[in-house]
Amino acid sequence: MPRHKKKKGIEGKKRGSISQEKDKIFLHAVVHDEEKFNYGKFLTIDLKKGQVSECPYALLAEQGLNSMVSIGSVIYVVGGIKPDGMKCNKRPPNSSSGNKKGIYHKGMSFLDLNSDSNPGWVEAPYFHDTPDCSPSVLAFAGKIYVFVNGDSQAGIFDPTSNSWETLLPPPDHSIFDIICTRSAVPDPVNNRILLDFGRMGCYYAYYPDERRWEKVVEFIPFFPKHVFADGVFYVYNPKMPDIVEAYDVSSKQWLNIEFTSEVHYRVWRYEFDDMFYLGNGLICLAGYSPNYDLPGTRTNLFIAKIRFHRSTARPTHLVATPFPLEIYTLDPPYSAIQSFLPI
Repeated sequence: MPRHKKKKGIEGKKRGSISQEKDKIFLHAVVHDEEKFNYGKFLTIDLKKGQVSECPYALLAEQGLNSMVSIGSVIYVVGGIKPDGMKCNKRPPNSSSGNKKGIYHKGMSFLDLNSDSNPGWVEAPYFHDTPDCSPSVLAFAGKIYVFVNGDSQAGIFDPTSNSWETLLPPPDHSIFDIICTRSAVPDPVNNRILLDFGRMGCYYAYYPDERRWEKVVEFIPFFPKHVFADGVFYVYNPKMPDIVEAYDVSSKQWLNIEFTSEVHYRVWRYEFDDMFYLGNGLICLAGYSPNYDLPGTRTNLFIAKIRFHRSTARPTHLVATPFPLEIYTLDPPYSAIQSFLPI
């Protein structure tokens, strides 16, 4: 990996992006009730206004929920533990912050944030009828792709027809040999999906229009937290003082990162829980301090943003501009925040 340089006054050029910059984060917070259920309560963080608002609808599950993706204004929660039929008809108690409607999550649920009728969470069919714990999920071209480690086939969900189709792994693989929930990433610029076969040390691209696989990268060191944007993998590496490393897929090389200012020690010494792309070169790291049900404790959400531009003078260099660390206090406090989704 390259050695990072810090340099002030570097002029950069924005890379082209087909997605608009997002300024809100939808997150799933875990709440436990007296019956030992886990509730999926959902919050929206408005990054421009610096405000936190609570969604009035909840999801009920025995072991928490899993991945979240969005298609337009519709949020999908995918995966989980197979539900106990005796508990599926339970409703969240009245004490759960006045939720207007709650359903039992059975593997796939969705919520339209812009619905005029506001029906709350709605159940959708799940691939194979049985939910998988910690699947790798992404939304691409209006469909949802679900990959599970060790499975011989993946699922593609079409919201228009409310149905699934099957996707087989690359011809030289019998199963999807993936590692984590971030193994699959969209590459809309090239109209493809990239999938990390981590144990094989390579990335494959799937082209939906052509229904074909192609090996595109032989090896990238595994990092559980990463995003892909404009041909570059950004990986979170807390062992490095500058937090983020960048790998160009086309040139197959690590890029040098030149920071316009120092990354504050409060940022690089913090262990972030998630990483995602907000568009327009803006990478976001998110973490939280959990509440352990002790009197006076709070749940604080930490947001660190870094904007990356290609250097006009040197194509192998990225110009990085870090923003001040943002801290949001969540009230009431939560025992855990399971997933983050830019919207």
